[in-house]
Amino acid sequence: MTPTTTPDGETLRQRLTERLRTTGRLTTPRWEAAFRVIPRERFVDRFTAAGSDGLTEHDLAADPERALEAIYSDSTLITAWDERGIATSSSTSPGLMALMLEQLDAEPGDRVLEIGTGTGYNAALLCSVLGERAVTSVDVDHDTVGKARSALRECGYAPRVVCGDGARGVPERMPYHRIIATCGVGRIPPEWARQLVPGGILLANLSFALVRLRRTPDGRLSGPFTDTAAFMSMRTGRGATGTTASEILAITDGEAESTHIDRGLPELAEGDVTFLRHLVLPGTHRVTVETERGSEWRAHDTTDGSWIRLVPGDDNTLTVEQSGPRELWPVLTELVETWCEHGKPPPNRYGLTVAPDGTHTVWLDTPQRPVLTLT
Repeated sequence: MTPTTTPDGETLRQRLTERLRTTGRLTTPRWEAAFRVIPRERFVDRFTAAGSDGLTEHDLAADPERALEAIYSDSTLITAWDERGIATSSSTSPGLMALMLEQLDAEPGDRVLEIGTGTGYNAALLCSVLGERAVTSVDVDHDTVGKARSALRECGYAPRVVCGDGARGVPERMPYHRIIATCGVGRIPPEWARQLVPGGILLANLSFALVRLRRTPDGRLSGPFTDTAAFMSMRTGRGATGTTASEILAITDGEAESTHIDRGLPELAEGDVTFLRHLVLPGTHRVTVETERGSEWRAHDTTDGSWIRLVPGDDNTLTVEQSGPRELWPVLTELVETWCEHGKPPPNRYGLTVAPDGTHTVWLDTPQRPVLTLT
């Protein structure tokens, strides 16, 4: 069945698809054809989008022209929030969707598992190319799953959409030739590797970067980090997994258990170091506080409650204040030193190998050059 859409949506959709093609996000005819035919507005009717004036709410029924312009911009559209004001569901920017689908390299005949159904738009793109019987999608939120199923039906598709914990995958539909995770994870769940055929590909978001892993016959996953990207973290319940800036500030305003003076560490602000920090400390959230003496760097690790506050001093020094079961400063300084020793490489020079026992080994340029073991 060919999906239908409004005339304005049709024009805007073709314009966006052409833009994705000319910028190199879309390189394969079958994926280009999918973006040209699947109406994104069927999956997002009320949402929040970021613009030049900050976050703006949109309602397709109340103001279709304005909403369609936002829908067919290359933007992520937030579709659900929790009571703390943290986004819990969204429609990923089409450019990032296109990039991931191209890297997934799925072909007709492949069975695909999508972790994180969201609005269902990405599942519709998969159905358009692979057929609905080849597509399985899972999301933790019952309401999200229900809305996605309805939107998919409106477009003429009925893939298997399951409400459940994405970390478990969907074992009753295994094995899969491809697994695509449209949510962020701190570590690759072992169930994903078990549900992938030997030679199959897993594309996931780890530490604000995409990692493309291929399964070996002995059960390992290995491959490079390919591009920077950020997704909402995978959830196991209805609530969000993140934390707000005000919550971080409140926690790091507490009384420190240890304090000392140390040298400045300006490299902490580098994006490449942030990538490594999230690999090693995936539960850490950071804020910067501007003061008369400079920028205070604060971070809280939600996994164990540890926190750190770096207060700028004179002569490129820092007052390091920490609390919790683990001191974060030694971890951060070792990360920076390791990064500098290796010539300050960007994220796309790193790769990852996940052993059958769950051990995550980060390597530089080649698996034969391991640099970090993630715990």
